[in-house]
Amino acid sequence: MINLQQTRGDTLVEVVIALAILAVTFAVAYNSANLSYQTSVQAREGTVAAQLLEDQAEKLRVYRDQQVAANLGGTNDIFSAFASGGVYYMNANDQVTPGPSTTCTGLPSQSQCSVAIDITKTSYATQPYLNEIQAHIIVQWDSLIGGLPNTSDLTYYLTDTRPVPTICDNSLAGQCQ
Repeated sequence: MINLQQTRGDTLVEVVIALAILAVTFAVAYNSANLSYQTSVQAREGTVAAQLLEDQAEKLRVYRDQQVAANLGGTNDIFSAFASGGVYYMNANDQVTPGPSTTCTGLPSQSQCSVAIDITKTSYATQPYLNEIQAHIIVQWDSLIGGLPNTSDLTYYLTDTRPVPTICDNSLAGQCQ
């Protein structure tokens, strides 16, 4: 038989200290899990934004290559669809479309998102038909974490890759420059 007078229980102070230690442990674990979740969401959003940037850059390159192939030997501006200072995006059919796109496949559906390409054209005085564009591709979206706006961008240069036509002067007895 147990003697009740010799059995000692936990005091109220010991119970409160144990609960405080347990609460701090749970708080640290929760904050750690929450930080891990936020980091993974931001990484996923950044990866999707980078894929959107690369997709737009690739569509621009394909567009340039198609224009070069269609105008090989010609002297027209293969970037005539773009105005310097204009804002465009490449749609799903690889067509130049004015204005920013509001469709960002892969980013959270509830976020506000846009893809835009700011164009700066450069023409050369000696060969005005051989030009280049600087495409500043921008993806903006509202993050799932706090709804804060995020931006990812890429500057992409495209030049007219057609060979420079040979200019011949008959007075030079058939010598071409």
